Amino acid sequence: MEQNDIVQLENMLARVIDTKLEHVKEEFSHQVTMQAELTQNKLDLIVEGQQAQIERMDRFEGKMDRIEHRLNEVDVKVVAVDKKVDGVSINLKAHRADTEAHRGVYGVRED
Repeated sequence: MEQNDIVQLENMLARVIDTKLEHVKEEFSHQVTMQAELTQNKLDLIVEGQQAQIERMDRFEGKMDRIEHRLNEVDVKVVAVDKKVDGVSINLKAHRADTEAHRGVYGVRED
C-alpha cells in the first residue's frame, strides 16, 4: 500500500466519520426538540390546571360572599325578632304582675 492509498483511505474514513457525526448531530437535535415540545405540552397542562383552579376559587369566593351577605341579613332579622320577644316578655311580665295584684277580681287558672 502506498502513501497515496493511505491518504485516500484516510480521506474516505474522514468523510464517513463526518457523515456519521452529522447524522448523530441531527438525531440529537431532533431528540432535544421532541423533549422540549413534550416539556412545553406538560407545562401548558399545568398552567391550564392552575387557571381552572383559580376560576373555581373565584366562584367559591363569590358564593362565600353571597352566603356571608345572607347570614348578615339573617342576623339582622334575628336581632329584630329578639327585640320583639323581649317586648312580648316585658308585656307578659307586666300583665302577670297586674293579674297577681288583682287576684280576687280576676280568676286566672293554670291548667
